[in-house]
Amino acid sequence: MKNKNLLDKDIQEVFKYYLKNDSYLKGALDGLKNTSEELL
Repeated sequence: MKNKNLLDKDIQEVFKYYLKNDSYLKGALDGLKNTSEELL
């Protein structure tokens, strides 16, 4: 299960990065929401 631990670590690093850049994350989420609403 070495790969899973590696993946979890990567996800945690990415998550920490996005928490630091919270406004960027909000913008990305809003962008995703707008995009998915247009697709629906």
